[in-house]
Amino acid sequence: MRSTRRRTIRNDPVSQESQINQYNDDEIDLFELIETLWNEKLLIIVITAVFAVSGISYSLLATPEYQATSTLLPPTQKDIAELTKADNLAFAESTTTTTTTTTTTTTTTNVYELFARVLNSNNLKMLFLETPQAQAALVQEGVTGEKLWKAVNKAVKVNIPTQGALEKIDVIASHFDPQQAASLANVFVGLAMTVTREQLVSDFKEGLSQRISAVRGQIASREATYVQNIESELLKLQSALNIARKINQTTPIDVQQLTEESSTTLMVDELRRLYRLGSNALEAEIAMLNERKKSKDLVPGLSDLQQQLALLEATSIDAERVYPAQVDLVAMVPESRVKPKRTLIVALAIVLGGMIGVVFVLIRQAVRNRQARAAA
Repeated sequence: MRSTRRRTIRNDPVSQESQINQYNDDEIDLFELIETLWNEKLLIIVITAVFAVSGISYSLLATPEYQATSTLLPPTQKDIAELTKADNLAFAESTTTTTTTTTTTTTTTNVYELFARVLNSNNLKMLFLETPQAQAALVQEGVTGEKLWKAVNKAVKVNIPTQGALEKIDVIASHFDPQQAASLANVFVGLAMTVTREQLVSDFKEGLSQRISAVRGQIASREATYVQNIESELLKLQSALNIARKINQTTPIDVQQLTEESSTTLMVDELRRLYRLGSNALEAEIAMLNERKKSKDLVPGLSDLQQQLALLEATSIDAERVYPAQVDLVAMVPESRVKPKRTLIVALAIVLGGMIGVVFVLIRQAVRNRQARAAA
């Protein structure tokens, strides 16, 4: 039955004609499209011109943006020579004494890493906002809080490499005034240098102060131990002297026996050995120990510690000679803007205008054709 129906439709002249007409309506005539576009070329040109004028107007009226870049590199050993004074003193101490002092070695890598952290910190941006240059360039009347913070983050960007060795760092400042852009970049870098320098000098002074306190503590401890040892000896000698006086022993007796018993460690035996020296000898030793007690010259290791203390107290740091980074390139006033890119904007406007003009003409012609068929 289906096959019979198909044959009937194919053999029906009216059905074949309607199918042909439908196929003709659905076909796209390339020459007709070209003719339509050619006939409506004026409209397409007008639409394209409108978009081009709009693009030109935007590129001329849009606020320009200039960028100034300052490039930074790690410091040299000479740049941090002031900070390595403490390391040199620690090495000198280790070669002259047996006292172990724990110190943190200052290297160019450590200093540059600290500088990078300061550059990327919010605290630096807050300090930057307080500078006259930032106030003049970024702070506008009625703009406070979050908007001002966004303006700072947009105006200054820090490019720090995330992979590999920490080498080149770029500080990029953006502003509609090229002079202001260069000024913002240089002021930001200078402020980062100052903040990092102050932190390094503060850490240096704090470490130096701790080492001075430690050496003074060692000196006091050795002096106290020295005095305690003398007082202990004086106490034993005084006890032996009292015994010698009671028995009227003024001169030594049995010297050979004293020599043989000198190795004894018992307190009573030591007193027996001592009072046999006689009161004259004991009084002389007591007088000598009292003199030694007044003088600190014989304290073991005291002279080395005093020398260390003198070196530490004489150590100073010249903050102006500390450079946490090298300025490889100072931000210069840019001659060309980065935004808006007028040529690109105008070109895109022309292309977009032409495309919209063509689409508009084709849609309008299609609507006209459909209306014509419906009327027929």
